[in-house]
Amino acid sequence: MKKKVLISAIAISLLAVGTGAYAYNEKVEAAQLEQQRIQTVDKAENAVAALYTSDKTALATDLENKLKAAKAAVKKVEDTKVKSLLTEKISNAEEISTIQSEVSNILKNGVVDEKASEKQVESISKKLGQVKDWNESIYNSLSKQLKEAGKQIAAINEASEKVKAAEKSLKEKDYDAASDLIAKVKNEEKKEELTKQLKAVNKTMVAKAEEAKRKKAEEIAKAEAERTTTVSNNPSSSNVSSRLSSSSNVSSGSNSSSTSSSKPSSSSTYSSSNASTSGGSTSSSQKASTSSKSKSGSSSSSKTTSSSSSSKGSTSSSNSGDKSGQVTNVEKTTEGEIDYKGTGPNKGSNTYEGGTFDGSNIPDW
Repeated sequence: MKKKVLISAIAISLLAVGTGAYAYNEKVEAAQLEQQRIQTVDKAENAVAALYTSDKTALATDLENKLKAAKAAVKKVEDTKVKSLLTEKISNAEEISTIQSEVSNILKNGVVDEKASEKQVESISKKLGQVKDWNESIYNSLSKQLKEAGKQIAAINEASEKVKAAEKSLKEKDYDAASDLIAKVKNEEKKEELTKQLKAVNKTMVAKAEEAKRKKAEEIAKAEAERTTTVSNNPSSSNVSSRLSSSSNVSSGSNSSSTSSSKPSSSSTYSSSNASTSGGSTSSSQKASTSSKSKSGSSSSSKTTSSSSSSKGSTSSSNSGDKSGQVTNVEKTTEGEIDYKGTGPNKGSNTYEGGTFDGSNIPDW
């Protein structure tokens, strides 16, 4: 009986020890699993955090490999909530990387790409808005770059438009404005392209100026030629020249006639050469001119009178003492008119010479 009791007590003791050991082992395993879970989450979180720089102001370098590592780490996370949160963070980083690449494509080293457009800037700007909620520092940095890209694109477009205006107007003010705007373009390829276009505009402007100068010279030459032709074809100008030539011939002929003919001794004898010397100022000269107005108007009678000058010369000598108030022996030497009052351009002209007259009966004019 005592043996049975002892065996039962030993069995109960062994059973109690075994149960306690099992429970202990379970606790240990649970603690280990929790530790592993924590380590897995920590590892995933660290992998996601590694997608950014330590100060979280930019994406990390070698981002592609780090994204792969982060995704693998998050995949091991058993906690669904944590896993979802970390997966979203990875997606955000990928989106930021995409936007950052787009910004870098249109603005490289602070210089906008020559093919960048305002539409690209607008599209990226819309995407960039959501980045502010994920990482404000990166948002501010990308916004600044995008603003600079837009500014440079606007400068290129403005310069291009002004070059087109200069090409159309060919005005110096448009050319100068385009030149100033091109100087503000930072992209060297685009600046060179616009400068080449502006040089072509300048070449056209110079050619236009030279053409205008040539036409102006032709107009001046044409006007001068027309003026010369008008002067040469003007009848009044020809008459003036003829009259001047005739007057010169009359003067030389009159002087020759006065020298060859014998002058009457009477004071009433009046020579045109003397009249020219005295300026036609005496009343006798004026009256002689009045009587002479009844002269023959044709050149034929002038020649006839000239042929009979010798016989009339002798008559003049014999009649010099007869003061009849009439002019005799007047020799007409050339065509012309006498200014009777002695005030006009023919005053004292040598139209008539060698006449003898008595001016006592001639009334005053």
